[in-house]
Amino acid sequence: MIKKYNYNPLLFNKIDFQLPGISKNEMQLMWLCSYHSLKNKKVNCENTLFTTGIGLSGVPHMGTISQIIRAIKLQRGGNKVQIVLGDIDAYTGRHISWTQTQYLKEKYRNFILKLGFNS
Repeated sequence: MIKKYNYNPLLFNKIDFQLPGISKNEMQLMWLCSYHSLKNKKVNCENTLFTTGIGLSGVPHMGTISQIIRAIKLQRGGNKVQIVLGDIDAYTGRHISWTQTQYLKEKYRNFILKLGFNS
């Protein structure tokens, strides 16, 4: 990916595109950078799936809530969006019991749906 798109992790590009249902100005407020410029390229959202992931570490904090709200905004704009809940990471990386991990996963899922995400 780095080679294909000439991505330099030290240099961030200004967002120079918009997505269905989200203006360019909103895009620039919601995200700080893009990994590669989509300028002069037509974004085919019909064939694009936006994915974000959330670690299950406990109670969702403001960063997590902001991430969920952005996913909902993309979805409401007519874009395909999925949120991946990091249950394996919680279990193996954070050493949370499998029972507790499943409990957290269900709590996060319900929380995300109550915020307005359409599964």
